[in-house]
Amino acid sequence: MNIYDEQEAVDFIKSHISDTLGKRCDDDTILEIIDIIFDYYEDNGLLELDIDDDEADGDVDAIIMYAKKLIGKDNRLGLSDGEIAEIVKAEIDYELSLDD
Repeated sequence: MNIYDEQEAVDFIKSHISDTLGKRCDDDTILEIIDIIFDYYEDNGLLELDIDDDEADGDVDAIIMYAKKLIGKDNRLGLSDGEIAEIVKAEIDYELSLDD
């Protein structure tokens, strides 16, 4: 298993989201969503980066809902629900790539 690197995660996410969204999101926006994902892990006792493929879909959906809830309070990032989901899924793909 490779070590999680925030800058690598940001670069990975930018290369795995749509060009339009990638142009709208700076590194700080993506890092804020990464922080939200790790807040979810912490709140749910899941700080280990081991998401089994069988469990990933349920976890991803829960993480997306959590991120939408936090961001939706004031929508300070100006992202749609679909864009939030796209970034969360790309971040999860980065985590899974660390197992390769």
